[in-house]
Amino acid sequence: FTLVELLVVIGILVMLAAFVGPKVSLLAELSGWLGGRMAA
Repeated sequence: FTLVELLVVIGILVMLAAFVGPKVSLLAELSGWLGGRMAA
């Protein structure tokens, strides 16, 4: 990798993380809530 390519890759990963992060935590929260409902 050149430095520029590395920065581009890091930027893409950061954008992906910012985009996917909230959805993943929302899914985890939802599945945890469902699991709690089924266990109760």
